[in-house]
Amino acid sequence: MLRSTIFLTLALAVFSGCASSDTYRGGTYSSNEAGKMQTVRLGEIIGIRNIVLQKNAQSKGTNTTLGTIGGGALGGVMGSGVGKGTGAAIATVGGAILGAIAGSEVQNRLEQTDGVELTIRLEDASVVSVAQKADEGEFSLYQRVQIVGDYDVKVVPLN
Repeated sequence: MLRSTIFLTLALAVFSGCASSDTYRGGTYSSNEAGKMQTVRLGEIIGIRNIVLQKNAQSKGTNTTLGTIGGGALGGVMGSGVGKGTGAAIATVGGAILGAIAGSEVQNRLEQTDGVELTIRLEDASVVSVAQKADEGEFSLYQRVQIVGDYDVKVVPLN
């Protein structure tokens, strides 16, 4: 039973940790973007707000299936070691339910990353807002930036 518990804990940690938050960073490009011409617009940051970026966010919550299943299995295994007979069955079910809830929350938190919402006044005086991951101090008010792309955009400091 101890081996199963250790294996399930490690499997949950490995699979939940596979998410990379670098895809939200302004200086990170996918291989699909390499070599493609993109529109560049220049502007000035007029507002900065710290936000949380949630990977795989959906309109009604997040997809935490792996965390829920892994947590439920781990909780069930741990609960099955408690008591005998009916007590063990109740502990197994209770452990599975609590484990599923905890596993879902762990996965949800592992898939979050800090980001910024940048409000930018473009050179044509229009104002846009872009959310992305940013390093501490990467952006500042009234900093000149370039917005790269047409719909899926990245904000990059203008050097």
